[in-house]
Amino acid sequence: MPLFVQDALSQAWSPARTANPIAAYAAFHRLKAGRVIYKWEIDLGNDGRKEVLLDTKETPEELAQEIKETQGNINENLRNFTVYIPNPSGTGYTESRGLDEGDGQGVSPGGGMTVDVTQCYVGYVAQLQKWGLVTIESDSVTDKVPAQARIYAYTIEGDHLKSRLLAKYDLTKGANANYNQYLREGRRSTVQLQVVGL
Repeated sequence: MPLFVQDALSQAWSPARTANPIAAYAAFHRLKAGRVIYKWEIDLGNDGRKEVLLDTKETPEELAQEIKETQGNINENLRNFTVYIPNPSGTGYTESRGLDEGDGQGVSPGGGMTVDVTQCYVGYVAQLQKWGLVTIESDSVTDKVPAQARIYAYTIEGDHLKSRLLAKYDLTKGANANYNQYLREGRRSTVQLQVVGL
């Protein structure tokens, strides 16, 4: 995204400050009664304050449409979380200002955190010398293109998220050192999503 467009977006969009992340999230996404939100509370920065991660559960119609659009190649364990960061004052939350993808383009407004909830790790990330979350995204396997996996680390940087690519590798050649370090059986974090009905 060109920098001038990004600057205009960041001036037009301001993160929500709220005492109730679920109410703010539901209002922003115009969710109606009967919809379901996934909620995950984790201390990403290891500072004793828990961030609130929220995502909307797809309706059967939305899931069917997604399956159709991706020709059945969907990972139902992949969640796109909006992140609410505890205010330094100790009361309330502020929605993350966006996502810095570490590409020199700055913070993209409204960017969230994409997490495979069955393959993630919350804790100390040695390569970054910071606390954060490590997860994986994989291409679907086809006979034309070798499937690739990308391992990302997310950290909280004040009022926004930052993601960094830790590894990229060919899935047909097996796991790699970063996968074994954070995402193999016995190293992964157990994710307990709360289900909240509106």
